[in-house]
Amino acid sequence: MKTIYKLLYVAFLICFIFSSINSQSSPCDCAQRWDAGGAWVNGVVDDNPPGGTSPLGVARCNNDKESKIKPEGCTYDPLSFLINCSVTPPATGDEVIWINFDARELVSSFIINVKPKGTNDINWALYASTTSQSGTNPANSNGEELSGDCNSLNLVMCSPDESTNVTVIDPDMMNVTNYYIAVWSNDNKTLKEVTLGINDACIDCSDPPVIACLNQVNVSLGVDGTTEVFPSDFLSSAFDPCTPESLFSYEILVPSENRVRNNPPPTAQPSWILDCSLIGITDADIWVSDDEGNWSMCTVILQVEDKLPPSLTCPPDMLIDCDDDISDLNLTGLATAIDNCDASPQISYTDDTAPNGCGGQVIQRTWTSIDQYGNVSPSCTQLITLGVPTPVDPGQVIWPSDIELIACGITPDTVGTSQTGIPVFTTDPCQILAINYSDQVINICPQNYKILRTWTLLDWCTATQLQHIQVIDITCDVAPEIVCIANLNASLDQDGQLMIFPGDILLSALDPCDPQAILDYRIRIGGGVGVPPDNVVILDCSNIGVSSGEVWVGDQAGNWTSCIFNINIEDKLPPAISCPPDVIVPCDADISDLNLTGTATATDNCDPSPVISYT
Repeated sequence: MKTIYKLLYVAFLICFIFSSINSQSSPCDCAQRWDAGGAWVNGVVDDNPPGGTSPLGVARCNNDKESKIKPEGCTYDPLSFLINCSVTPPATGDEVIWINFDARELVSSFIINVKPKGTNDINWALYASTTSQSGTNPANSNGEELSGDCNSLNLVMCSPDESTNVTVIDPDMMNVTNYYIAVWSNDNKTLKEVTLGINDACIDCSDPPVIACLNQVNVSLGVDGTTEVFPSDFLSSAFDPCTPESLFSYEILVPSENRVRNNPPPTAQPSWILDCSLIGITDADIWVSDDEGNWSMCTVILQVEDKLPPSLTCPPDMLIDCDDDISDLNLTGLATAIDNCDASPQISYTDDTAPNGCGGQVIQRTWTSIDQYGNVSPSCTQLITLGVPTPVDPGQVIWPSDIELIACGITPDTVGTSQTGIPVFTTDPCQILAINYSDQVINICPQNYKILRTWTLLDWCTATQLQHIQVIDITCDVAPEIVCIANLNASLDQDGQLMIFPGDILLSALDPCDPQAILDYRIRIGGGVGVPPDNVVILDCSNIGVSSGEVWVGDQAGNWTSCIFNINIEDKLPPAISCPPDVIVPCDADISDLNLTGTATATDNCDPSPVISYT
C-alpha cells in the first residue's frame, strides 16, 4: 500500500511540474531581460553603468553588444499569446525564448542580430509595447525586471532563420520604445541558446531635421487682399533629435524654385505676404534648419483663394415723383462696392414690385455685389417712395349737366354718353382715376321717361369715391294724330242747352306714347288762341246757328294737335202748350171772346213768347 501512495505522489509532482511549465507561456511570464548595453538611471540612459548595475538592456550608441540567452522552460500557448506573422509560428507546446530590451528616445533605427547556438533553424518575431516606459517594472515570476506593458504588444517585424544585420525602424523615435522578441526553433531541434546583438542605436546630429509638408493648403486672403503666411503653417511634422523645435529656423519661398539646394535661396524669407496676384494654385518651398545650420526642404501646394465678398453700401432711401423713371439710377442713386481683390465688382439690384402709379407706393430695391471670384456680398435694401398719396378732390371734376333729349323711339340702353356728356376731370401724377356710371330708368310711357344716371369717380389709389346724379329726360315730340267730324248738327235740350265734348267731335285720336285714356282733350266753340282750357262747352239758344269750333288733343309730353269742325245748333223742340179748361157758355155767347172761353198758355226752351193760336 505504501508503494502505491509513493507512485501517486510522484505522478502528482510530475503533473504539477508540467502544469507549471505549461503555464509559463506569455511574454510577461517568460521574458528575460537583455543583459547588455546601458541601464536606466532615474529614467535616463547610462551607456556605461558601473559593474553590477541591474538590469541592463538599453541599446547603446554606435557600440555593438551581444548577450547570450538560454531557454527557461517557456512554451508556446496561442491562447495566452498568439504569434501571428508571416513566418511559421511555433507549434503549441514548443519552447520559446522571450527577450525584453529598450530603445531610448531619439532612436530612429537600430541593427539587430539573432543567432542560434549550433545548427538550429530559427524564426523570430519582434514586438513593441503599446506603452512607453523609461525604466523597468518589479521582477516577474522568473525574477526578471521588464519594461513597458508585456500584456499589450504590437508586431514590428518577423524574420525566418538566423538573421544578421537586420535594420529595425523605430515606430516612435520621440519616445522610449520597449521591445519584446520571441525566438523559437523551426527544425524540431531543441533550442539551446540564442545570441542577441544590437548596435547603431543613435542618431547623428549632423543630419538635417526630418520634415514633412502638408500636401495642399488652402489660404484665404484678408480684407486688404493680402495674408502673411509662415513656414510652420505648412508643416505636418518637423523633428531633429539634437535640436528642440523652439530653436529651429524657418524660411519660405513663394512660388517654389523647384531646385534641390542645401540651403534656402536668398529670396526666401521667414514669412511671405500672399496677395491677389497669387490667386489660384501655386507652390511654396518650406525650409527648416537645426541649430547647427543643417537645412531640410519640402514643397507644399498652395491654393490661394479670395473668399471675402465685396463690401456693399446702399444708396440712401429716396422720395421721387410718381411719374419719374425708377430705372434712372442718376435719380434714385447707385450702390457702391469695395472688394479686396476686384477693383470693379459687379453691382446689381432687383425691385420687389413695379410702380403702380399711386402716390406713396414704396418699392424695396435689393442691391447685391459679386466679385470676379464669385463671392457674393450680403444684400442691402434701399426704399424708393413714389410721391405722396393724393386723394381725389371734388374740384378736380366737372360733372355733366342735366339734359332733355327730344327724341322718339329710343330705348334707355341706347342713351349713351355721346348724347348726354361725360365728366371732365384733371388727374394728378400720383392718382389713378376711373369713371363709371349706372342708370335708373323711371318710365312715363314707352317714349317718354327719365334716366337717373349716377356717375362714380373712383380714386384707385386711395379708394376715394365721388358721385353725381345726372337727370336725363327723354321726350318724344310727336303730337297725337286726330280725326274730327267736319260738320255736326246738334239740337238744344228742353232747357235750351247743349253740352259738347271733344269726344263728340273726334272720330279717332292716336299717340305714339300715350294711350287714349291718358290723353288730354280740350274743346272750344268760337274764336281763340292756343290750347283752350276747357274739355267741355255748354251751348244755349244764343248759339243757334252754324258756328266753328276746335278740338285739341295733347299727350303727357306736352305735344298738342287740333282739328276744326262746324256745328249747326238747332232748336227742334216745340213749345209746351196748356189748353184752358173746358167751359159751358150760353148758346149765344161769343165764343171768340177768349176772356169768356179762356186762353191757352205755352212755354218754349228758346222762345219766351211762342205764338198761340186756335181753330
